[in-house]
Amino acid sequence: MRRNLPTLVFLIAINAFAGPIMNGGRGMLHVKSAMGTRPKQLWATWQSRAWGEAADVQYFSDGVVTRTTFWDVQGVMSLNYGVLPHLSLSMSTVIYQDVNTEGPDDLFGDTSLDIRTGNYQIQNTNAYVGLNLGLRFPTGSYHNILFEEYTAGTTEAGLTGLFTYRYKLPNLAFDYRIHVNLTYWNYFDKGARLVAGDEFREISVVKKNSQAFYYGFGLEFPTTLFDYGLEFYGLSWITFPPPAAGGRENFLYMNMSFGYKPHPRFKFYTALDLRLSKDVDYTQGPRRTFSQLDNYPGWRVYLGVRAMILPKSLYDMYRQALIEAQSLRTKSSAKKTTQSAPKTQSKPSGQTAPQQPKKE
Repeated sequence: MRRNLPTLVFLIAINAFAGPIMNGGRGMLHVKSAMGTRPKQLWATWQSRAWGEAADVQYFSDGVVTRTTFWDVQGVMSLNYGVLPHLSLSMSTVIYQDVNTEGPDDLFGDTSLDIRTGNYQIQNTNAYVGLNLGLRFPTGSYHNILFEEYTAGTTEAGLTGLFTYRYKLPNLAFDYRIHVNLTYWNYFDKGARLVAGDEFREISVVKKNSQAFYYGFGLEFPTTLFDYGLEFYGLSWITFPPPAAGGRENFLYMNMSFGYKPHPRFKFYTALDLRLSKDVDYTQGPRRTFSQLDNYPGWRVYLGVRAMILPKSLYDMYRQALIEAQSLRTKSSAKKTTQSAPKTQSKPSGQTAPQQPKKE
């Protein structure tokens, strides 16, 4: 570990390059929206995340206790594109990963791909549902990293159920949104080895695919100039990874976010994670953290910017939004007309129409 590096100085210096794999599409920082990106819109996101803490560490080789600064920093870039009214794609890549060792940092981490189908309105309500297929590819050089969610250097996959409810006025003076996500995630890591060396072989080889549930709940309060958000998200293991895994505990976080939109094409935001779950450590072997520190940070700070690349003109952007709104109103009116139309009564079976008297 690098020693005696002031946390504040480090965070300021690295902040321009840090950030995690995150939700690059519509929705919040962690919780996805059931409403996908509008067709032919391309958005880019650059996000940073950082955490640091000082702790006393005893080096067993000489028994000396040293004050050491630990940190966890990442950098990410994400692209999100609306393909069809009910289909959008998102790709996120870690462009900086600090592995908390004396060796070189990983300047290119894992890559994730999200395929989201959404915008499915529940009858005439303001509720929407969707599905998201997520994939994570091991394009980075390091895995099973301390203070991070578990990875084994394998291709991972998961399916997320999406639900969004909008409470809005016709003039959009209020447009509050509630998002709910539930994800099943499989790491497909059977046979992977988390730590090199025969000494830890028994506790580092994955004997059964690790599996987990991710869940999230978010309240989004967008306005013309500012966005406010409150999220709760976490992980619950179904099948735990082996004892040498650096992150094999359940966790729950609360996130508070604030966004500033000086222009329709740009949004600057900041956010803060606070861990609500207990401070526990089930890791064994060399990936075990230290007695004063948990496997997951108690707090994390975010900074990011989101920009619309396509379409190039604001006229096209607003025109697209109006067309989408008009289409929804037309469908809603057609359903109401169909439901209110009088039904033609059929003749009861077994009866004949009365005969008219013949004219003489």
